[in-house]
Amino acid sequence: MARLAFESCPQTVVDEMEILRAGPSFTLQTLSELQARHPDAVFYLLVGQDQAASFSQWHEWQRILQIAQLVVAARPMMSSETAAAHEWHNLLSERVIQMHMPLMGISSSELRASYACGHPDSDLVSPLVADYIQQNQLYLEPHDRSR
Repeated sequence: MARLAFESCPQTVVDEMEILRAGPSFTLQTLSELQARHPDAVFYLLVGQDQAASFSQWHEWQRILQIAQLVVAARPMMSSETAAAHEWHNLLSERVIQMHMPLMGISSSELRASYACGHPDSDLVSPLVADYIQQNQLYLEPHDRSR
């Protein structure tokens, strides 16, 4: 699906290293491999505000910040009080920046759930990805796959 989503962006590379890795795959492993391949590159790790809120629980998160600039995209579903409580990253490091972009009114979990119940908002993914999801009956419960 990543290849389909970025098909119209020739400057983008979709790498399979994480799915080819045996066992659990940690972000730090991926960044370390990328850094070894491209020692002069600058890396950015984009996460949603919900993931940033738990970032200090990630495997070796301090080392991740040594390799990559953390870029946090705001989420509209977080109240200002909740968001303020999770802005530890603003105090922690200059390696964390906020991404300013239009807010999406749905999370990836909610989007998958909309496909699971048969009411997807296909405008939120590229047509190629929407077709792939439908054709492969992704996110449907096993008993619903006959739709």
